[in-house]
Amino acid sequence: MAALYHSRPAPARAGPIDEPGARAILDRCMAAGVNYYDTAYIYHGGNSERVLGRALARYLAEMAARLG
Repeated sequence: MAALYHSRPAPARAGPIDEPGARAILDRCMAAGVNYYDTAYIYHGGNSERVLGRALARYLAEMAARLG
């Protein structure tokens, strides 16, 4: 999944990231088995990485709890 625009449609791509929308997309991707996420510090001035990191942290915590 490319994390450049998350859930923002085309003219609003430069604006703020819709974090709840981005998390909903990530939830669907995780449920479908997506395991590669492309992002970079230049996407939305680094906000893309921060949003993706916060969203993925929940999944990492769940995995850690299962592994004990």
